Amino acid sequence: MSNTQHGRGTGVPHPIDITVGQRLRMRRKLIGLSQENLAEKVGLTFQQVQKYERGVNRVSASRLAQFADILGVSVSFFFAEEERNVVGMLEDPGAMRLLKAYTAIDNAAVRQAIADAAVAFAAA
Repeated sequence: MSNTQHGRGTGVPHPIDITVGQRLRMRRKLIGLSQENLAEKVGLTFQQVQKYERGVNRVSASRLAQFADILGVSVSFFFAEEERNVVGMLEDPGAMRLLKAYTAIDNAAVRQAIADAAVAFAAA
């Protein structure tokens, strides 16, 4: 399917809208916000947030800036090419749980030891 077949009027979300939505959902979950909480903070319904997260509705530039501010990221977070695979990996509930626990550890040496152990397990 060519890029001209994505977007408004076709019923097919554009891949960029899907990526933005996936990143929105990933970051929202990572910081522990529900769709309802996020919706309230930006003056939307949770159904509208659901549509943004699925890529069904496009996020305007001003709304994206609002989301970025609330979620504590830059607007570029929603577009960075090298992070696209991370979004897919974090769809796994276990990966999200592990990342939440990891980021809650204050001791940098402990975090490094956990990361080293995970790499060693993956290689085994």
